Amino acid sequence: MTRIRGIAFLLWALPCAIALATPPVDQSPQLLDAEKTILEDAEVAEYPEFAFADDVIESTIVPRSRTCKVIPGDSQWPTLASWALFDTLAGGQLVKPDPIADVCYPGAQHNLTRCNIVSQSWTDSDLHLAHPNSIMNPLYQGLTCLPDDNSTSTCRQGGYPIYILDAKDVRNIQLGVNFARNKNVRLVHSDTCITGIKLIENYGKNGYDGPAFRIGAGVIARDLYTETAKHNLVVVGGEGETVGWGGGYIQGGGHSPLGSVYGMAADHVLSFEVVLPSGRFVTADATQNTDVFWALRGGGGSTFGVVVSTTAKAYPSPPSPSPDSASSPPPRRTQRQRRFWAVVRSYLSQLAIHADAGIYTYFTIFPIGGGNIMFTMTPFFAPNKTAAEVTTLLQPVLDTAAQVGVTIAPNTTTHDNFFDAWKIGFPKEAVGGYSAQPASRLFPRANWIDEAKFNATYAAIRTQVNRADTVGLIAFNIAPTLVRGGNADNAVNSHWRDNMLHAITFVKWDESVRDLATIRALQEEFSTNTMQAWRDVSPGAGSYLNEADINEPNWQDSFWGTKYDRLYEIKQKVDPWGLFYAPTAVGSEDWTAGGCCKVLTLVPMDEIDSKSVQLLPDIPEDILLIIFESAAYEDRRTAARSLLLVNKAVKHSLEKIVYGVVILYNKNQACVFSRTLVSCPHLPPLVHALALPDRCTAEYIEHILITCRSITALYWYPKNSYIPDENLSTLRSSIESLPLKILYLRVSVFIDREHVVLAVNQGLTHLGMLNDWVEYVTLRRQARVMDSRTFEHLTHLAVQTPLPLTVFYRSPSWLRSILKSSKYLKTCIAYIEVDDDGEDYEDEIDALSKELDNERLVILRSRLGVEEWLNIVDGAERSNAVIAERVVVKRRSNRDRSDS
Repeated sequence: MTRIRGIAFLLWALPCAIALATPPVDQSPQLLDAEKTILEDAEVAEYPEFAFADDVIESTIVPRSRTCKVIPGDSQWPTLASWALFDTLAGGQLVKPDPIADVCYPGAQHNLTRCNIVSQSWTDSDLHLAHPNSIMNPLYQGLTCLPDDNSTSTCRQGGYPIYILDAKDVRNIQLGVNFARNKNVRLVHSDTCITGIKLIENYGKNGYDGPAFRIGAGVIARDLYTETAKHNLVVVGGEGETVGWGGGYIQGGGHSPLGSVYGMAADHVLSFEVVLPSGRFVTADATQNTDVFWALRGGGGSTFGVVVSTTAKAYPSPPSPSPDSASSPPPRRTQRQRRFWAVVRSYLSQLAIHADAGIYTYFTIFPIGGGNIMFTMTPFFAPNKTAAEVTTLLQPVLDTAAQVGVTIAPNTTTHDNFFDAWKIGFPKEAVGGYSAQPASRLFPRANWIDEAKFNATYAAIRTQVNRADTVGLIAFNIAPTLVRGGNADNAVNSHWRDNMLHAITFVKWDESVRDLATIRALQEEFSTNTMQAWRDVSPGAGSYLNEADINEPNWQDSFWGTKYDRLYEIKQKVDPWGLFYAPTAVGSEDWTAGGCCKVLTLVPMDEIDSKSVQLLPDIPEDILLIIFESAAYEDRRTAARSLLLVNKAVKHSLEKIVYGVVILYNKNQACVFSRTLVSCPHLPPLVHALALPDRCTAEYIEHILITCRSITALYWYPKNSYIPDENLSTLRSSIESLPLKILYLRVSVFIDREHVVLAVNQGLTHLGMLNDWVEYVTLRRQARVMDSRTFEHLTHLAVQTPLPLTVFYRSPSWLRSILKSSKYLKTCIAYIEVDDDGEDYEDEIDALSKELDNERLVILRSRLGVEEWLNIVDGAERSNAVIAERVVVKRRSNRDRSDS
């Protein structure tokens, strides 16, 4: 079976490199064909972009910005030559596919026959499996290329990967991992690429003697069960037939129709063959790479490496009676809801008895129109039970139904093996929907022991099903206890071990909705308020990460319970670059939404004292940005003392988490305060920005840079924004001989129009000399010294300059004009505050943002407090790296990233 799925290259940048000492991969005869070809060091000796992490020379590979992934359009995005070299080394397996529904849209690619196939098969998972970059839930791609939207829009890339590596062997996986890490490109991977299944008749090591299967990560459940049935064996797996068994399923824990007998699927893994983020191919089992082995069994997919194959225990295939049934309320409208729910309540009350007997039930409760509700049990899966035992287990529910006049017609089929029962009981499920958002809850056993808790659980479920804005209930009665899983020590969510009911519900909206802001509002209401009712009746419980709400609150505990702290530690050790990322995956809290940039913890302090310093190590993020503004202090001596305290804190306890310190100088203190900075050798290797006022000469700047070599970024706003030629020459010569990498020039205050023209012309001529170091120029109108016409004249001149430009301004009409006409404008920051005439443009600017849908427009409210600044980082605008009030707000371009 051939699948064109593999490693996908999206967008963005990576931090440092470390060496990982790991044993070589197991070279046993049981290796799959794909595992026999690996990348040798000699092959990439002349190609540093493909080197392993322990061989990387950082200065030649890692870009200067360690906090953000590179994206198309960035100067550090791989060149076409780099991609071509990659394709050559990978044997021509690097592809750049169009979205699957692109054939339905006007253009050279339009193909009516193919479009009809795509449209008619859109809900079939096999359609998406066979395509390089398609996914089965387009909602999370951004809804940018749906087959039925071809008459009203254009097909856009959205969240689909730009490049795909069809990695059919370990060597190509290693090439892809090394390239993405060294070139700082965001990487995702699919698990349906490496296939192959091998029976190991007697594993014979690490305390297990018995049959096992070595299973390629691309093997889906349908093919796995077909192969194991040939030997009258079974491996603990899922119910969905096209689920990739060795990927997110097993790495997320994996609940199973055999779960109430054998626990979670991850409990039975014996070893993994995995390509680590370092690029090395290793075996992880009970004796080697044990942390990785522990983490991969339940710690979540797309997090710790690319699993190539998994070896798991196999068991004799059990006989499995499989009754299914359906019931609906009696035809009379009077009291029919009450009678229906009486039967449902009776069934729910039996869940603990059923699970303790080894039963796994898949049941649904859905509104079907006309005020009716349908309860369906497909199936009641009963391994190792007889038909008579199944009838006995169901009898209390059947008796209740008979008493209230509800018809239940169970149809029990007995199979002598697991595979035949599974084929009948679990038909292929539909995919491709985009008008609903799921959420789930693992209801614990305690809710069945305590009558009051059971009553509350039943009421919460009934209320949810009856809501007009939901899609009913999908649920699993399963009890994968630790004992049933063989007391395995792994990363499976601790909340699973006392689970009794895994319940999923949905919020829905009309299929015609394409406005992502509308959808996000519905999702937020659902996640925050609707699902709170389920959380309230199951305090301390969790959710299954593979079937959960993407916006699940407190997801670290909900998805992993007591296992999260150790998982996070392993993630930092194995993948310090943040190479592997997924929303709500382990370590994802270190990144902004979408995995674009590292999250910065802001500490703008009016005064940093000894008590404040003691509190800093408790900040959870691994990157801390300290904003130090000398203007907040009464005098230079107090400010200097506080800065020395920061230096001491970095030296003794904050060295690993402090990314940088922003030093802001008050004009009255001028440049003299920089002497204190020179006395702080323990500040981070990068002092993020040294802000210097207008009275600092170029010569003095050179002196500071020479004496304090930790400074690699300079934020300079020279007097009247006019830099004399001689100062420019001095500054240029200083920069060329110093480690300065970034120069920020603030152009804001002008005396008259002559200075405006002079400064812009100078930017065209002299600033070009500094272009290698100029990160961006900011323009800000200050109404007391510059009228709006002068400012607009300045900006229209400046946008013709090939210097990255950020503009602060307020007038909505002017913002509209500049956003539509500027060629070089990186970010336009609408700085909202009451103007000199008492007019507040906030409503107009908000409307403008919606009208233009322009990702370069950032709205910044003035006079924000510390708490509000932190909310900016933690809230919806997490793709912005907010540095400090009155300093700069920098937003990376998202030109090729969908709103999702």
